[in-house]
Amino acid sequence: MEQHGEQPSVAGVVAEVWFSGLALQLGREETAFIAGIHAYLQHTTILSLDEQVLRQIYALVFELANAGTDTETQRATFIIARLHTQGMLLRIDSGGWSYEGEYALSPLGMALAEGMQNERTLTRRSLEFMLMRMRTELAQVLAAAAEGGTPAHWEMKVIFPMRDVMLEMMAAVEKRQLGLDAAHKHLRQQITALFDREWLAAADSCKEMVGSVDRTLTELNAVLCEHVESLQRQLLSLSELAVERPELAVVVERAQNQLLRLAAWGARRHEDWAQYYVNVQIYIRYFVQTDPDNRLRGRLVEQIRQFQGRPFGLVLVEPEPFRHLREVLKPEPAVALAVPHEILLAQGLLEGAEAEPDRVELAVTALVQRLCSEGEIDIVAAVRDIAPDYTDEECFTLLAHATSELLKHGIAPEDRALQPWIVLSPRLQAQTLKLQLLVQRLTQGAPPFTIKEPK
Repeated sequence: MEQHGEQPSVAGVVAEVWFSGLALQLGREETAFIAGIHAYLQHTTILSLDEQVLRQIYALVFELANAGTDTETQRATFIIARLHTQGMLLRIDSGGWSYEGEYALSPLGMALAEGMQNERTLTRRSLEFMLMRMRTELAQVLAAAAEGGTPAHWEMKVIFPMRDVMLEMMAAVEKRQLGLDAAHKHLRQQITALFDREWLAAADSCKEMVGSVDRTLTELNAVLCEHVESLQRQLLSLSELAVERPELAVVVERAQNQLLRLAAWGARRHEDWAQYYVNVQIYIRYFVQTDPDNRLRGRLVEQIRQFQGRPFGLVLVEPEPFRHLREVLKPEPAVALAVPHEILLAQGLLEGAEAEPDRVELAVTALVQRLCSEGEIDIVAAVRDIAPDYTDEECFTLLAHATSELLKHGIAPEDRALQPWIVLSPRLQAQTLKLQLLVQRLTQGAPPFTIKEPK
């Protein structure tokens, strides 16, 4: 699958893997088994394992998995065969299935096991060492390319170091960058859990953790900026020497792209973490320190939790009279816009018609007419009379609009008492209000408002 002469296209790689029939179906049991095999190989001098050793490693997984009714031997045989079928384990002996064989992790299984290791993170020391090694290796490659020679000289002194040393070292840096990203994601989750658990007591420790990561990323970004510029100049010089060497030009282009990714990662992560540092400071200042006992957030969470099951209602205040100290100016009517007739014909514009009133507006108009015709009205009883099939939301809107409109034409009697709440539905309650027409009150000789003289 690997091609050194020319760079494979995306479509070609996709088609090749698709027709190879490779498909991965791995669960926790398989991934834990692969990680155990990789850890065992790191502590031994051999590269392969026989089935007896594999079964001993699987015994540790079986204690955690407790998979079904199969015995440990049956389950180990099944998992070993499953990993071999999916290309995670390679059988390196020449025996058949009737013999116990020797197995080794395939490159795919090795990559999966290494990706599950948490200690492969990027530090300033490791990054500086690898970048200095790249610069040294690239300087030797430049000297060999400038010297020139036979095709064997170009292959051994130039192309091989670039392809199998430089690119592998850049890939190693990228793997450690991904490991550092995973560690930072886990740290953010720890900070969130720490705030939820300890609130104000966690402020200082969280600020220290965020500040430590910010300083680390600042150092890594500075190291990348220092060495990436030199590496870019060396690769540019090498690309000028690779004009007549297509196989070298492909490798140099890949190295330049990988180098740009390394530099972009440093700048992007430093910027993202700086913004996260600011967000943590704002959260501590505006939320944690202003509510040190965490009472406000607790009340808000409880209110939100109870909101769905709590019925809503229209609360009617006592309609005590009030007077404006100044005249309320009505807004001026909209200025008419004269549109030429030619534009109307060209664009096909039509005069906008007023929207038809909905049934809530029609019900409000009917309630006002009833008050004017009968002289008095019980708001809740009237709403139940004319709107028997309205939903709770429509009844709530109707009560709110109708009360304000009816108070423009009527007023409650002086001998009113606090009325009880009337249940309109399981979710809606309203306190009724009886009104008399304002004109009728004046004809009976009663003042519209009762003015109490001071003692």
